[in-house]
Amino acid sequence: AALARIAIGVSLLTAYPLVFFSFKKQIVDLVGQRAEKLAIDKPGVLNFLVLGFVTILALYLHDLGKVAAFAGACFGTFLIYVAPALMALRAQQLGLGPPSSGLGAKIGRVAQCVIIPVGLALAAVGVYITLRG
Repeated sequence: AALARIAIGVSLLTAYPLVFFSFKKQIVDLVGQRAEKLAIDKPGVLNFLVLGFVTILALYLHDLGKVAAFAGACFGTFLIYVAPALMALRAQQLGLGPPSSGLGAKIGRVAQCVIIPVGLALAAVGVYITLRG
């Protein structure tokens, strides 16, 4: 048990900087040029602000199961239903892969176009159930 605790501690210590860097970069990209300027001019201030935001958020989030369920409802359905259909439609649009024509190709495109809203509806149901319960 002690070895498992040590392994989890090492995992957290080594993974957190990677996740934090990625999270910080996403926030900078989301905010825009002001955040990019702050990241270049005063990276320590940006680190402090992002870490402060994460810390305040952690103080208010007591049930991480809800966070995981929300993420699973959103990203799981996107990854399983929406993203593959979007990628297949875009690949066909760009002419990637074997040429597809005829009735089978049309049925495939219609099926992919149907799967996208179905996936979004499933995500909405999952988010609703997660936030309700």
